[in-house]
Amino acid sequence: MTARCAEAIEFGTLVDYHTGELGPGEAAFEQHLFTCATCADRLAVLAAIGDAVATVAARGRVFAGVTAAHLAGLEAAGLRLRTYRLQPGSSVLCTIAPEDDANVVRLAADFRGVDGVDLTVAVHQGSATPPTRRCRDLPIDHAAGEAVLLYPGHTIRPLGTATFELELTDARSQRLLGRYTMHHRPWPGAAATS
Repeated sequence: MTARCAEAIEFGTLVDYHTGELGPGEAAFEQHLFTCATCADRLAVLAAIGDAVATVAARGRVFAGVTAAHLAGLEAAGLRLRTYRLQPGSSVLCTIAPEDDANVVRLAADFRGVDGVDLTVAVHQGSATPPTRRCRDLPIDHAAGEAVLLYPGHTIRPLGTATFELELTDARSQRLLGRYTMHHRPWPGAAATS
């Protein structure tokens, strides 16, 4: 059994190191990692989890907030993406074709001074009370002026007719940035459940 570390490295610092974002002080950090089996083991576990998540995400199999660069990588890898762009207050008809791997939803808003956004999605199907999903602190693609969402096809394809009401808020202040509506219809001839 490995002895406990008296100077355990914080989880956030391990993440920053693993993603190459640690910056100043990296040499002292690495020195600690080379001499501390406990922290080195924690980093190895973090790396293994990160690699597994990255593999699943790279295949477009998880809902995620992504950047335009990430989407370009998915398309270069051969994924078929159906894209919808919305401005605040707008609505769109949407579907997913049998050959689509994922839907991309690009939500424009005024992101000046905003570092991250929270997304709330209510899904209306029939007369049932809509389930609400909240995703916290999604990234913003500032270059594109959008929050870019990736919805895997396997999560959308089984849906029947449904309406998605989306709200973006500033993750810090909770100021409303935009409301958007998507009216989903199954692909003609596709078997969907309601």
